[in-house]
Amino acid sequence: MKTDILLVYPKLDYFDFTEGLVEPPLGLYAIAAPCVKKGYTVTIIDQRIESSWEEIIYDILSNHPICVGIGSMSGPQLFHTMNLVRWIKKNFPNQLIVIGGPHATMLPDQVISVPEVDIVVPL
Repeated sequence: MKTDILLVYPKLDYFDFTEGLVEPPLGLYAIAAPCVKKGYTVTIIDQRIESSWEEIIYDILSNHPICVGIGSMSGPQLFHTMNLVRWIKKNFPNQLIVIGGPHATMLPDQVISVPEVDIVVPL
């Protein structure tokens, strides 16, 4: 099934989650729910637990979804977010990338100044 919207929860670097519990990415679920209700197919990739995320995301983007949404906090997660954004644009230069979350809410002008970011959605 083709993915219409890809949502990604970036790595955190705070803990080694291979041995612990990971809280579900509730913010991404909240974004996905109304999209699914409107008939869109949404895939969520959690980099904290998905070791083959690069291959999975590449396969999804090869089918040209409408957009990739990424939420990010400040700090180490923002580092992983920007690396992901650059990786996506390098491999799929026309892919629409939307950034949201706490960091985008606090500093939307900073986030939109990144050339690879297309849209910023502050809360």
